[in-house]
Formats: sequence, structure tokens, C-alpha cells
Amino acid sequence: MDLDQITSKIGIPDSRQHLLPNWQQAQQEFPATLYFLENRFVEAACRATYLPDPIIDSVLACARCVAEEPALQALAWYGVFCHYHCPDYPTRNADQWPLLHHALGEHSHMFYLLVLLAGYPQMHAVHRDHQLPTDVIRESMGQILHRMNEYRLEHGIWGLDAHGARWLSNYMRGEIYAFGRLVHQFGVFQNPVRVYRCNQTHKTGYSQVIALSEDGVRYRKDGQLFRSEDDDHDTWLAHLELNGKEVKGCPILPSGSVLPQPITLDINQWHMVLGPTDPALFFHIPSGSPMQLHLCLESMRKALDFFPRYFPEKRIAAFYTKSWLLDGQLSKMLSPQSNIVRLQNHAYMFPHRIADRLILKNVFGSEQPKHDRCKTSLERAMTHYLSSGSPFRARGGGGFVLPEEVISARGYHENLFPWSIIN
Repeated sequence: MDLDQITSKIGIPDSRQHLLPNWQQAQQEFPATLYFLENRFVEAACRATYLPDPIIDSVLACARCVAEEPALQALAWYGVFCHYHCPDYPTRNADQWPLLHHALGEHSHMFYLLVLLAGYPQMHAVHRDHQLPTDVIRESMGQILHRMNEYRLEHGIWGLDAHGARWLSNYMRGEIYAFGRLVHQFGVFQNPVRVYRCNQTHKTGYSQVIALSEDGVRYRKDGQLFRSEDDDHDTWLAHLELNGKEVKGCPILPSGSVLPQPITLDINQWHMVLGPTDPALFFHIPSGSPMQLHLCLESMRKALDFFPRYFPEKRIAAFYTKSWLLDGQLSKMLSPQSNIVRLQNHAYMFPHRIADRLILKNVFGSEQPKHDRCKTSLERAMTHYLSSGSPFRARGGGGFVLPEEVISARGYHENLFPWSIIN
């Protein structure tokens, strides 16, 4: 169907640009039957994802409305096609898909849940083929209801937006699983960082770890990644040299900044344990309960037991994440006993391009802080920092934890980092 006609008919003409990528391909592969609109399928998918009866009734009503309108059918299939048949579809684009208030009214809040549930056959096949335990499936699928509850708290009605559906489609594809405080997603490290571990055991019973920057990466004077909006004065390029005897590169401190003075590691004494192309588990921190370090480590330990057992083809070189929670400046604003600081002290942080406004939005709920409405210690600490007149520039943002440190519960900021090499 013609995209211009569809966007005009269902009242979303301003969304055309977000729906244009892959539209023609999706319509060319439009199936003879839209299986995901059938009552039997929708109910089975809802039961398999542990959704309660009120939500099942609502999404069934939405499916009936969509089935009666060809334009909505085309749009629903487009969403299914992009989520489950286009692995390279840009996620940022999917996040901009519109809510369909004009065309669906009260049922619009369930449209993207309907699209999401179309991945049920793929999800079921992964769970069946890997013989996953029911408790893990239930906990992981529970993230759908968790996300819908967040939507209800904001809008007063059960629902799901395009961003939520896009994110949750990772669960339906069998690529992400929940264990307690964290959820873990299959991935590749894909960061300009190489991590080395010493072959010799330190006198205190552990082996030291150090990370080096990849070659040719541009950094600011403060050791953070150069961003397009930054002033290009005082920037520098990292260098990395490898030969058969040694590796020479710019070290990354565990606090998340890179030093311009290179160091040299003897490869007879150090071996690489994590690089840009290594498989790793990307861990996410859902909103809700406090982010206590022991609960995060417990989740990682469960993941180390689960994935080698049920997905032996997936190697785990490390756990890693990218989050505003790993902005190194926060450790200077908060108590050493705060959950954020304890997580930062345990992880080995590295630079990542975090937008300054993203941190402000996550802390205050807005890019414009309301200084008279501070409720949490983080809000008060950030407000105090901003009141000094100092500009806020994001620092750090990435972090990894190697399996050995998950098991031992040792952090990188003290004895695990070879401070003597850089001093």
C-alpha cells in the first residue's frame, strides 16, 4: 500500500519519514494471512508471556480493530517485518514510530504490544530448542508487564509505546534474559578498548588487569572521547602498537579516563582477555528496586551458570554496559556508600560518548533541573554541583567486569590495577 495514503488515512502524516525505511520491501513481502491478528494466536502469545487477563482482553480488542482496517494492517505488518525480519533496521528510527490515537482511539495503547507479540513463534522456538527452565522464562517475560506498568504509571492506562516494543523485541527473539536485578543481552564488546591480564599472580592472590585504548581514537584533554559538539582544541590521538614481543598503548584508568602517555606491556607477562570483537553479555539495569552491588553481582553469577549450560555456543568474555550511571563525576558528588559509587568502584570504566543532557534528564526527569524539587540524594548532589556555576560535561559512561571479578567480587580501582606501571 502507498505510504502517503496510509499516513493520511490514519492521521499520522508527520510520521512518514520514520516509516519510510524498508516500507516497500515490507509491503512486497506482505503475507497472505496476518497470523498475529488471529484471536487464538494473540491469546496464546499473551499466556506465554504471562500477561494478565485485563491486558489480554484489551489487546484482543485492538487486534479486531486492526483486522478491519487495511491501512492499520499494513502498518502493523511493517512493525513486525522491521522487528523480526530486518536485523539491521535502525533502532533509533523504530523508537520514533507514532501512537495511533486518531485511528484506534482507546485501543491505540495496545497496538505496539500486538506488534511485539508477533515474535512469539521465534521466542517459543528458542526456548524449546535450548530447553530453558520455566522460572527463567517467566522472570524474563515478566519484563513486558514491568514495562507496561511503567506506561500505566505515566499515562493511566496499560500500554506500550514504540520504544518499549522495540526494546522488548530482544526478549521475543531470545537474545536477552533476566536474572534478579539485571538483564543480560547477547552481544559483542565493540568498544575501542583492549583489556590485558597479568599472567603472574600478585602477592595478594589475584592477577592484575589493565585496559588500553585502540589506535587512532581521538580524546579530549580530560581523557574522554571527543564528541562532535566539543571544542577541538587540546585533543589528541591514542596510539597502539603491537609486535611479537610487546604491546604499547595509552592506558585507561579504572575511573574511566585515558592517559596520553603510553605504557609498554611484555606479552610474555600479559595476555589479552577482552577486545573489540569478543562476545560479551551487555547488562542492563531496569528501573525499580535499588541498584545494590551485591544484587548486581548475584545476577552476573547466575548468568555465568545459565548461559554456558543452555547456550554453550555463546562464549562470555565479559559483562559490559554503557550508562549514565557510570559517569565518573557522580562518584565525587555522592557518598562512597551509595549504590552508584559502589557499582562504579567495582567496574572497570572506560570513555563512552554520553550526551550531557541525557544525564540531566535521567536524574531530574527533565533537561531543565527544578532546583526546588529535589527528592533524592543524587538530585541534591547534582543541584549543588550545578549551583557552583561549573558546566556539566559527561565523563566515562562505559564499564566492564570480567568473569573472574564477578566470582571474586573484587573491584578494579585498588589492587587489581597495576598502578606502578603508570606512576
